[in-house]
Amino acid sequence: MNKESKIMYFYMSLGIVGMALVALGAIRYLQINDLSGYTVTFLGFLLITSYIEYLEKRSEVGKKLTWIRFIIFAIIFLVLFFSFF
Repeated sequence: MNKESKIMYFYMSLGIVGMALVALGAIRYLQINDLSGYTVTFLGFLLITSYIEYLEKRSEVGKKLTWIRFIIFAIIFLVLFFSFF
């Protein structure tokens, strides 16, 4: 594995953790029943997700790596979700 691949994986993992934290923030807003805050947070999460997918397509990240990223995101999200709630 070369240096550029390691850097790409590092930043991809930062994006995964960031998306999980934004999603957890949206769920927190849902618990407080603040519809306005929830809507803005959820919209931000959707925009971040679509932008990351665009960047992955542009940098020609393979489908296999995209699915691996999604699985890691789901695992991190579920672990954080159950530990916070």
